[in-house]
Amino acid sequence: MYKYRQLVYPRKQRLCRAHKTCWAAGMLVVVVVAAVAAASWWWLYASWRPAAPGPAIRASAGAVWPQPRHLVKTRDCFALSPDTFKFTVTGAACEVLVAALPRYDLVLRREAAVDVPTAAAGVEAPRQNLSGLHITVNHCEAWPGPHMDETYRLSIVYNASVAAPVASLDAPSVWGALRGLETFVQLLSPGGSGSQLLVNASEVQDGPRFPHRGLLLDTSRHFLPAADILLELDAMAAVKLNVLHWHIVDDQSFPWQSARFPELSGKGAYHPRLVYTAQDVRNIIEHARLRGIRVIPEFDTPGNLSRHEGHTRSWGEGRPELLASCGDGTFANIDPTKVENLAFLRQLFAEVAASFPDSALHLGGDEVHSLCW
Repeated sequence: MYKYRQLVYPRKQRLCRAHKTCWAAGMLVVVVVAAVAAASWWWLYASWRPAAPGPAIRASAGAVWPQPRHLVKTRDCFALSPDTFKFTVTGAACEVLVAALPRYDLVLRREAAVDVPTAAAGVEAPRQNLSGLHITVNHCEAWPGPHMDETYRLSIVYNASVAAPVASLDAPSVWGALRGLETFVQLLSPGGSGSQLLVNASEVQDGPRFPHRGLLLDTSRHFLPAADILLELDAMAAVKLNVLHWHIVDDQSFPWQSARFPELSGKGAYHPRLVYTAQDVRNIIEHARLRGIRVIPEFDTPGNLSRHEGHTRSWGEGRPELLASCGDGTFANIDPTKVENLAFLRQLFAEVAASFPDSALHLGGDEVHSLCW
């Protein structure tokens, strides 16, 4: 029997030892994988995070952006009720200002509806009720321009002898009145009751350091719906930007819809529906005008059209004959040797100029492929 066991069991013992070795190796792999996974998770999600939350940042109240040239605040505080507060205007009759007042009345009501503790507003208990804002404008222009006057003076003065004090906003031009209205609503703080606002007595004298304060939107590379551009204009007005540089057409797409040459956007846009119609453009320009914002379009010519195949469809898909052949199967710049191309450009930009009333029109002029006519 002993000899039989010696003949039979050695094989089983070897298999058993091999099985234990495999099991140990497998467990080692599992442990290593788990350790690597844990280390990766820690590095990705935990290593760079603070162990405890940092100090809470309290939202600013009554702060103006951009900072005015001259701002003096006192600790005297007024209460303001949107239900009884009135905007009044003397001086030049301004369509732009008349359209602005309902917008800012809505801002007052929205701000008053914010429910926060009075202590968080950073102002003392009100000493008087502010009954209104009186606006005086000397000149009223219909369209913003490169030389528009955006200066203003805003005065919110505490006077114990006046039962219902009124703040005053004086501006040489309607554009300064718009900037002053924005400053006024930024000086306000929620009152905490859901029905009133608080504001410190303040004196502001302000005007822009730079006459051109712009935002560039590249809707050729990244299409934005017209409704989103209107929201961008609202945000621009809130921080007193006054130029929308609309990079509307480039290599990637031709979303501007031309009435005379509909094939440009019909074949050059990302999608036939990803275009700006004539009505879209009118709405955007009017929305900007009423907020004192110029709209400067950019149509990149004669180059900025990549010579790599497939990247010239913005102009070339709709009008293939417009582009110059580079001799290697690709096409680049608008071909200046063709008289019909010059006639096309005259007609196209006459339509563009009629659609965009600003005095400036950006035609690109960079990135011309000089080795390819």
